[in-house]
Formats: sequence, structure tokens, C-alpha cells
Amino acid sequence: STNEAVYLLQKLLRAGWQSNGIDFPGREVRQKLFSLMQKYGDAQWVNQELAGLGQVDAIFLLGDGIEETAPVAATMIRRAARNRKAVVVQLSSRADALTPFAATAIQVAPVLWSAIVQELARAAAGKPGASFDPGKHGMKVEEWSNLEKALAGRSAVALVFPEALLGSAKTEAAVSALFDLASASGQMEGKSGAGLYPLTSEINTTGALLMGASPDFLPGLVAVADDVGRGNLAGVWQVSELPGGAWPSIEKG
Repeated sequence: STNEAVYLLQKLLRAGWQSNGIDFPGREVRQKLFSLMQKYGDAQWVNQELAGLGQVDAIFLLGDGIEETAPVAATMIRRAARNRKAVVVQLSSRADALTPFAATAIQVAPVLWSAIVQELARAAAGKPGASFDPGKHGMKVEEWSNLEKALAGRSAVALVFPEALLGSAKTEAAVSALFDLASASGQMEGKSGAGLYPLTSEINTTGALLMGASPDFLPGLVAVADDVGRGNLAGVWQVSELPGGAWPSIEKG
């Protein structure tokens, strides 16, 4: 659906039926991503255009299924490694079609990703954890050293991950740690192509959320629970009131 159609549908539900019962696949993880973006105060280095993958010095791949989630992004990663000799680093639970293009590829259980990425963030900030033990995180000392060296001193790094990681308790913290790594390594400073690249197989999740296709948010990411914001929108729509209660999401049933 177009953004206009989504906007009109949620307006019909809220103004006409007094219901916030609108949702879409992928909405919950997209909301979590927006919350992280707001935490860091600047969204310019998130949701980069995929062309940026051809401009960076290094590409850090976090998570499984990047090829399946975004085949075009996977193709551009291979091109960057082949044609521009960009350094590719991969942290996943299994080898995949992108692994042969990685200078360093580490496969460990997803529950360990968060601690590994967080330690990379500390190292980038010049504050490595003295107690960090690679062996306890499924790595050999040499593997950990190669991972650090592959990212150290890179002026522009693309940090790529499937957005679906935010939907799992095992991997949600790893995405938050990736934001910390981007901040600590200077990837939020507007360098060409640098920043975070969340990938999704869903279409127009950002547009749908901004148009208000959520039981939690009105158009423009105004919280349903915001009495002032809800009242202002009611005035614009020329209705007496809008519903303040949420509705069970389709993902929860």
C-alpha cells in the first residue's frame, strides 16, 4: 500500500471507529529501531542508502540470513569486497554465501554476539575490558585479535544487520551494542557511507510507521498515550476525541 492509503486507513479506524487496531508485519522491530535511533539523537547515519556500501573501507556483518533478507545488499557487499577491496568482517552463528568474502569470519552462538560487539565498542573507545576472555565467547585468542585488527583505524565502516535481530531476546542486545560500536568508532560523523544498515524483507516499514499504522503511535510517531498530541490531531481531523487505548498487535495474535 502507498503511504497515503495507510494514512487514510488508520484515520478511518481512529476517527470513524474509535479504534487503534491497526498493525503490520515487522512493526515491533521497526519501533525498537526507532527507539534506539532516538536514544543516540541523530538518525542520519542509520538507514543508509545501499549505495554507501560501495564507499566504505570496511563492512561489519552481524547476524545470520543477510543474503535471504536483502539479496541486493548481499550483492553490493560482494562487489565491495571484490572491486574495492573493502575489508569484510562477519559475526554469525554459521557460515553462509558471504563468508568466503570475509577477511575475518567468526561463528559463535547468537547469545554471545552482544558481549563480543560490546567489547569491540570498548576497544574502539580505548577502554578494553581487562577481564574479557575470548575463549568464554567461543573464540580463539587469534580470532579475537584478527577481529579487532580488521576494524581498527577504519575511517568509514558500514555496520550491517538484519532488523529481525531486534525481535529476539537472544540478539536484541547485540543490536544495541552495535549502536555503541558505531558511536565509539566514529561512524556517526557523516563519513561517506559510514553508519548502520538495518535490513528487512518487509516493504516500507518506515513509511507505514510514520503514517500511524501502529497500535502505539499516531502519524508522525506521536504516542497514542500522549493526551496533548492526541488532542491536537483530533482538532486537525475535526473530531471530538481519538482513542487512547492500544490494541493487541497482529504479531502477538
